[in-house]
Amino acid sequence: MEAEKRREEMTPDFNPQMLTVGRQSRGLTQAALAKASGISVPKISKIENGLILPSEQDRERFSSALNYPPTFFTQKQEMTAVGQSIYHRMRKIPKKHLDMIEATLNIRHMHIRKLFLSAEFEERDLPFFEIDELGPPEEIAESLRNYWHVPRGPVSNLTGLLEGKGAIVILFDFKTKKIDGETITDGRHPPVVFVNSNLPPDKQRWTLAHELGHLIMHRIPSQNMEKEADHFASEFLMPGLEILPMLRGGVSLQSLYDLKLHWRVPMASVVMRACALGILTEGQKQYWFRILNAEGYLKREPGEAEVPREYPEVAKDLVKFHLETLEYSPDQLRDLIGLYEAEFRSTYLSGGRRLALVS
Repeated sequence: MEAEKRREEMTPDFNPQMLTVGRQSRGLTQAALAKASGISVPKISKIENGLILPSEQDRERFSSALNYPPTFFTQKQEMTAVGQSIYHRMRKIPKKHLDMIEATLNIRHMHIRKLFLSAEFEERDLPFFEIDELGPPEEIAESLRNYWHVPRGPVSNLTGLLEGKGAIVILFDFKTKKIDGETITDGRHPPVVFVNSNLPPDKQRWTLAHELGHLIMHRIPSQNMEKEADHFASEFLMPGLEILPMLRGGVSLQSLYDLKLHWRVPMASVVMRACALGILTEGQKQYWFRILNAEGYLKREPGEAEVPREYPEVAKDLVKFHLETLEYSPDQLRDLIGLYEAEFRSTYLSGGRRLALVS
């Protein structure tokens, strides 16, 4: 009888992978979760590895310790590998923090996939260009601007351009200055580009163009992919034929500042562009980086408030579509994606252009 009673108390719909993802997203080890939940480390390990099922009481304890509703742990969504570039670039970040980032990005990606099931959007227009066939990244960037009919001059709203072509942009707090952005794509759903929400507007645009380069050019990680994405971003945001005449008058702090405001890119990126176009030698480029560093501009550039900040819209449109058109109640929408009210509001209904919650 006791064994039968225990089986009845088990939760067969529990997804052990969601326990691991939920734990890592909160930055907890199994030992830390054991302390917070009162469930032993051996039992947590066995549950996460699918060897045993948790009881209803266990699930309630996990829910309380991790601040996720019980429905969070029943979700059957597959996890998607975060782009390999994050590990190539950020080897100095502790593994626990990387686990937290990957888990949280996966949870946000799951939300988007769920919300996207009931929505209809225009077909994606994100072509793939093979570097070996179509030339260097600069030529690919030029080709993409032509293909998308981007007008001459600065891209007025890069975030809006990408979302209009089928990507989803999310401003995300990586809780570290060492990561500017990352992209998750699974080939079946729109790619989701996460950009560090703490970056100034010009650096956010640069990061978005860099991630676009990965989307357009890279399917398999390579040793040169970060440099290739930088070269792509440089040409896409500052076309060589257009910025070259502006650089021929010479480089000064004032000209770097003026070009920053015109092209809406960091001053350091203008220095790199001037070197790539032959206006500066490698030695002169290093000289200007020393100047920028001495002025403190490599940490915080002047004129950051003068560059308009761009705000993503698609994720909030998906939430609004469910609340208004599909007539989901706020509670139903929170249950759908597996968040409590406070986190739901802070994640999807705060910052920038705020969407009022229908109640």
